[in-house]
Amino acid sequence: MTHLDLQKHTARRLGIIDELLPANADLHDAAISYTMRLMDVRPFPRVRDRTVVLEDPGLFDATRRSIARRARNQTAPYHCIAAVEASCSLPFDEGCRREADLFKELEDSAEARALRCARCSIRSRRAMPLSGSATSATRRPRTSTASRISADPIHRS
Repeated sequence: MTHLDLQKHTARRLGIIDELLPANADLHDAAISYTMRLMDVRPFPRVRDRTVVLEDPGLFDATRRSIARRARNQTAPYHCIAAVEASCSLPFDEGCRREADLFKELEDSAEARALRCARCSIRSRRAMPLSGSATSATRRPRTSTASRISADPIHRS
């Protein structure tokens, strides 16, 4: 069993994913079968009705510590962790509101404005021709040094 297999089974146990298929399974047939089973369930299962049970209550603090060096002076990674934490610890509607508030903070932040400015400057640089480059219509044909010297009036005999 690999690390990836452990992650898949943990995700299944936590309710993050609903079903695991063997590697050789026909995805199309499995999806149809799963859909048919869901159609028999009434009322339809809703994400908002699921409960989340955290095995490790310190998971979010540990994640914050693990990204501290990489995410220095950045707010977005910490807001992502806070949004997931809110979805696990608050009722569904409150979690959605908290996520929207965190997103709004990021959208209006100086960090976001700087990233948008950097993106626009990169895009505008790509659209402009490089300085000093000539188009084929204005480019002089290449000539050898000898022919340029003989064409120069100073070097004519």
